[in-house]
This record gives sequence, C-alpha cells and structure tokens, in this order.
Amino acid sequence: SELSSGTVTETGDSVWYRCTLRLTSDLVGDKSLVLKLTQSEPAIRGAWLNGTALVGTASGQQQTLSIPGESIALNDINLLVIQTQSSSATKQTMAAPEVVAGERAMSLKGRWQIRIGQDPSWSNIPLPAKFGIGSDVLFE
Repeated sequence: SELSSGTVTETGDSVWYRCTLRLTSDLVGDKSLVLKLTQSEPAIRGAWLNGTALVGTASGQQQTLSIPGESIALNDINLLVIQTQSSSATKQTMAAPEVVAGERAMSLKGRWQIRIGQDPSWSNIPLPAKFGIGSDVLFE
C-alpha cells in the first residue's frame, strides 16, 4: 500500500506500517540517526527498528524519535515498524516519515506493508529483516 493513500479504520484501531530500509555508512556516518514523523491524526503509538523501540519527543505535530546505534544493521537491511491509532472512524493517512542523520535525510514516501489490529508481536519479525519482508517495500 502506498503511504500517500488513506486507510479507513474504526475508532481505536491500531494500524501497523512496515518497511525495510538500507542504512549505509554514507548516510549514517558519525551522526546520530533520528526518525522524523509529522503527524497529528492518526496518533503515533510507537516505532521500532529491528525490534528495538525508538524513543523521543513530540513538538506540535512533529515527533523526533532517536534510533539507537546498536539497533542498526549498518550497510544491510533494517526493518522499520510504526504503530498508529485512530481516534475517529474516518479516512486516515500517515504522512511519510524521514530518517535523518545530520544534514542528510532519506524520505520514506512510497510502498509500505499495512496491517490492522492489536497484536504487539507485529513490531518485529523473528528473522533478519532481509529474509522476512519483500523487496517491494525497501528504501535505499
């Protein structure tokens, strides 16, 4: 599903978005890596990289989540999962996030896997990300 399209959900539904991304040493370098989300509705409930929860701050409609260095598979495929929750039964669209390292940014606008439900195990997959998800949702 494209991130630019909406998803109709019931009030309180969790919607899980998953993609893979290749985080290269050229992008990361010696900078700290953050995930920037611009969102008000649906609300972001959590985000994970390779099963590690991302933590951060919210300022207005912007959230910045730190990506711990130890969670990154450098120069390899990484699984990013974002969980949202709607507060109304209307068409919801998650704005495409960005991965930012210093002055460099990688837009994650495009194809994502989407799942609706409450299962917390969806924040990770038991295999290395490069074997557990299709290449149609890979950002490089």
